[in-house]
Order: sequence, then structure tokens, then C-alpha cells
Amino acid sequence: MGRFLEKINPKKAISFYNEALHIEEEPKIYGFMANIYYKAGDVDKAMTLWNKSLNSPDISFQIEILQQQHQYLNEHDREHEAHQVAKRIIALKDSMAIIEQRDSIKEIQNMLEQEYVVQEAREERHMLIAICCGLIVTICIGIAIYTVRRRHYRKEISHHKNEALSNQKILRNLQQSSEQSAKDLKHLHKEMEMLRTEQSQLLAKGKQRYDEIMQGGNTALWHKQDFIAFMEYYRMIEPTFVEQQEKEYNTLSPKLQFFETVSHMGYSNKDIAQILCVGEDSLRSYKARVKKQKR
Repeated sequence: MGRFLEKINPKKAISFYNEALHIEEEPKIYGFMANIYYKAGDVDKAMTLWNKSLNSPDISFQIEILQQQHQYLNEHDREHEAHQVAKRIIALKDSMAIIEQRDSIKEIQNMLEQEYVVQEAREERHMLIAICCGLIVTICIGIAIYTVRRRHYRKEISHHKNEALSNQKILRNLQQSSEQSAKDLKHLHKEMEMLRTEQSQLLAKGKQRYDEIMQGGNTALWHKQDFIAFMEYYRMIEPTFVEQQEKEYNTLSPKLQFFETVSHMGYSNKDIAQILCVGEDSLRSYKARVKKQKR
């Protein structure tokens, strides 16, 4: 009810929220109340309630609250406090990205385990087929011997021998197929492990380069791989922006992607020129090249 009444009757909404807090101490409710007080102009009350709402275990909710505080502090030129809040937002986003990455790895592991179970079942079926074929071969040979002894037909003996050889060939093919499937599965496990390792290393390098820029560094000694790593790490921080960038442009080089990204991050032309170690006049060339690649 409180959420429904926030825009229609804020005072009534606060009353419902207070009643809810008497029933259960839910940190998110403090955040909802803080938004109402903030819109009403009672900033001190809003900041107090926002701080209480940060006790919520929901990381995405914490990030949302910190972004609201960051916006307020920036609007009121409280740069030091805004910077501290921004650092907390980045740390929470990093934690959230790590949790999502762990969940993704667990999902991949579960898929591989399921594939392994299916492979084991397939091998068991192959074994059963091989046993059945062996039994069939044995029965056929027995029938052949019985027929030869009874009818003395050499042609029947030859026929059953050929049939036995054919079944043996089928068994060998089945065995080879099982061995090849096991090798393929082992190779798949190895490739997945290598991909996870490479991705982790790329993200670690990207975070290092991101921290360099955030701490006032530049790209003087960067190589192409450094720009790629930076963009992969920034994809975790701002996935919507990176995906939109990829949709809007045909093919941007990693350096031009980086140029667009630092512009998005709010750096001035002077700051961007220092980061890229070029003159401010050279930025026109970068902008023209980016514009040329726009769809």
C-alpha cells in the first residue's frame, strides 16, 4: 500500500511504512521512506533513512540507494563525500559482478556434469548393445554348429562365420565410438577451463587498467590488449552502455571504443587528451573517426 500511495498521498504512505516497520525491520522500507522525504525537501531525514536502508542484503538495492546519495552530493558540491560514495558503488558493482561470474561458472559446471552423466549413460547403453551382440553372435554360432552337425551343409558354416565377423566388426566400431566420445568430453573440459582462465586474467587486467585511469593515469604505455581488457571490465560495470555502443557503430577499434567510453564516464576534453597522451586538437580526429563508423 505504501508503494502505491507514494505519489498520491506521501504522508499516508509513510504511515503505512512505519506500521510495516513495527511488524518487521525491513531495511528496504527505510529506502522507500527516504525517497519520499528527499522529494519533500527534508534531505537530512532522507540521508539518515538511506543510511539505514544500506543494511539490506540486496546488493542491487544498496547500489540504487548509493547512486541516489551520490546524485544528491554532486548536486550540492560535496565532492569528497560524493567520491567516497562512488568508490562504494564501484566496490559493490565489482562484488555483484564476481557473484554473477561465480553463478555463471557454477551453471557451466552443472551443464558439464549433466553432459558427463549423459555420456556415462550412453557408454552403458553401448556396453549393453555389445553384450547383446555378443550373445547374438554366440547363439548364431551355436545354431550354425548345430545345423552343420545335423545337415552337413558347408555353405551354412561359411554363412555363419561371415555373420560372426560382421558382428565383431560392429562391436569394434561401437568400442571405438565410445573411446572417441570420452576423448571429446575430456577435450571439452580442458577447453572450458582454458576459457575460464583467460577470461579471469582478462578481467583482472581490465580492472587494473580501469583503476589506473580512475587514479589519474594515462595510456602512454598501453597496447591493444590493454584497451580490450579495459572494455571487457567496463562491460561488467556498464553493460547497457557497451552493448549500445556495439549496436550503434559498425566496427570501432579498441582505442576508439576506449575514447567513447571515457567520454561517457564524464571526462572533459582536456582530461581525455591527457589520458590518451595527445593534444586537444587531435581529439577532433578521434571524434570524426568515431562518427564515420556510426550506423
